[in-house]
Amino acid sequence: MERLLNEMELNVINRNSGEVNIMVTVFAGHNVETKNNLGISGLIEAILLSRGQGMVTASYGGLVTSYFIDAAAEVWPQRLCFLAELLKCRRFTQEELDFCREDIIRHTLDRKPLIGRQMDLRYKHTAYENADINWDTEGYIASLRRFTVEDLRKFMDEYYCSANMQVQICAAKSKLGNAPVEIEKAFAGIPRGTRKNYCQDLYTGGFASLPVLDKQMAYLGFDLSRVVRKAELSVLMTVLQMRLERCLAGNGITPEVKLTGYYGRRTLRIDLTAPLGADMQGAVAEVCANLQRLKREETDSRRLESAKNCALTNSVKIFEEVGSSLRELEWHILAKGDEPRSFSEIIMALKDVSSRDLLDLAKDVFTTTPTLVVSCEQKDLSYECVCSLLK
Repeated sequence: MERLLNEMELNVINRNSGEVNIMVTVFAGHNVETKNNLGISGLIEAILLSRGQGMVTASYGGLVTSYFIDAAAEVWPQRLCFLAELLKCRRFTQEELDFCREDIIRHTLDRKPLIGRQMDLRYKHTAYENADINWDTEGYIASLRRFTVEDLRKFMDEYYCSANMQVQICAAKSKLGNAPVEIEKAFAGIPRGTRKNYCQDLYTGGFASLPVLDKQMAYLGFDLSRVVRKAELSVLMTVLQMRLERCLAGNGITPEVKLTGYYGRRTLRIDLTAPLGADMQGAVAEVCANLQRLKREETDSRRLESAKNCALTNSVKIFEEVGSSLRELEWHILAKGDEPRSFSEIIMALKDVSSRDLLDLAKDVFTTTPTLVVSCEQKDLSYECVCSLLK
């Protein structure tokens, strides 16, 4: 990571490609919001994207808001300047504020009745109860309606400054020329400001339930805020996914092992989806039994190699897709606050993961306080039951 004269940080990911992928990350997201300015980061993102002429995409949440733009190698400085002008501008009109605000509100209301949306929000409220930022739909909309053009300008002045930004470029270094000079030139005139660091651990864990609608669902989550072994985690999740698919096959219950996170803190979440009438209680018990097994026994060599190959294949696929490696880098590195490493280094570390590494990691992860959120028919699928199964 190179620090530029304007205090921006630059990281170049060397990859043979005819295209240049650029990500500019601003350290501002949910974690810098309160109940009085809830949603302001996302609203600013929406306005900037509306000015982006379809060339700019974004990822918002947690600790950071990242903006992406792609370009052919011969015109990447011009595309960089286009993105920089968006991020430097402090002028907002009432018309664009009203338009983007109402668009977000309509989208929020459209998603409100969806069971997946309700489960995600309930999981967020349960796993991060101490955040004091959790919001319901009405509170979120009320906050959005309070914002003025001056509120947006003040937020931009504080957070959209060069010392609070990182630039990640994915390209063949031979095609970039003098990248630091190009970046300093593009962002000339932006306030220097100060870097905002937020690494508080907000995970709480707990239990919540929702009424059953057209299907049954259960989310079982574990805190990952102290996990820094990314290669081991990727393999462990693959092992768990493969085991759950085998043991739940044929009963109509679909498992998914995934990373989720809010306020910059990550969790490993196991999602179970089942039709009405399926034995969700038995499925959750099967999941707990497999987690216990991962904490007690080393994975056999054949299945370990299979999981490593699968994790490697998935990671390489992400790395090779245009722009995807930057998004993966943002989630695994920037959004957690770690020192950035080459994405290729993370991929190559997969081959060195041992069964002992997985055993140690499973003990670290699956002995933390779990989060359980359910929308299912079995009334005796309780938090106390799951905690006892995990002991």
